[in-house]
Amino acid sequence: MLESILQWDEQSFLALNALGWSWLDPLMILFSEVWVWLPLYGGVLFLFFKKFPLNQALVFTALCILTVVITDQGSVHLFKEVFKRPRPCQEEHLLAQMRFLASHCGLYGFVSSHAANTFGFAVLAGGILKPKMPKVSIALLLWAFVVSYTRIYLGVHYPLDVICGAIYGSLIGIFMLKIAQRKQVSATAN
Repeated sequence: MLESILQWDEQSFLALNALGWSWLDPLMILFSEVWVWLPLYGGVLFLFFKKFPLNQALVFTALCILTVVITDQGSVHLFKEVFKRPRPCQEEHLLAQMRFLASHCGLYGFVSSHAANTFGFAVLAGGILKPKMPKVSIALLLWAFVVSYTRIYLGVHYPLDVICGAIYGSLIGIFMLKIAQRKQVSATAN
């Protein structure tokens, strides 16, 4: 069973990785860089302070930071260091069949930290902003999806690395959103 799942994952990786176009390559490389996300994070935090009272905005900001720390560290210590699944760019038998566009290839890929971080942030921030700005949550989830796909496109993650990273990040985001919603209710009651 596990063998057939891993075979499907490898075949799916090769099919998705092959969908690239040379004109899109620089954009996908850029979109995968963490520093490119900083204006987005800043914009979301600005919306917190614009749409909510100061004390709530500070709590939401702290929860977003905590979410990214948990998803990032958890993806490494709970998954990558435990499962030790090599990235596709570490597999000799795949190198001739795939497009590798990243600047480097880390050792282990299960789960994708990019997927975990972006989905955790998108679920939490989107859930916080949804009552006041419904389209922002959709935009954040679309952003997380695109960032996650870049990891397959660049040749550094299998689809299951990304899917499981997205699920892990989303679960952490949902948990933190429950905390944020409690803070909103208690702040409204006071």
